[in-house]
Amino acid sequence: MSQKTITEIRGYSCPPPAVHMVMMATLLLLGHFEEETEDWLKLQAIIGKTGRDSIKKRCEELDLDTVPLDIALGARELLKGFTLDQCRMVSSGAATFYVWAKGVIDEIIKRHSEEVAHTRPRTSKSRRGRRNTDFNNA
Repeated sequence: MSQKTITEIRGYSCPPPAVHMVMMATLLLLGHFEEETEDWLKLQAIIGKTGRDSIKKRCEELDLDTVPLDIALGARELLKGFTLDQCRMVSSGAATFYVWAKGVIDEIIKRHSEEVAHTRPRTSKSRRGRRNTDFNNA
């Protein structure tokens, strides 16, 4: 994941659906709910942060133990219907984030395999009142 990748993603004024959904899933895993990322301009602002708040740094330092299963399942729902090849065809940057998000999701599901069938994916419709920082500060 390079600055060039992030610059490519931020450069879209109206991204293809695969790009937007991959970035929404990525940011959900990093603690941002859909309401914050449904609007592309807001999403661009989040991924444009630098330093400790940069998306690259946050992806590198994500502690998988702090991401709840329902968040991972919500991110999986956002990626549903997209493949790596589809992402790669529209954006190499989106493909990079797709691979990262899918890897995080798969690992969390693997760690919580017995709970998956009984856990509802967290989406904007099932948020249950938690703020975006609740699980990152655990």
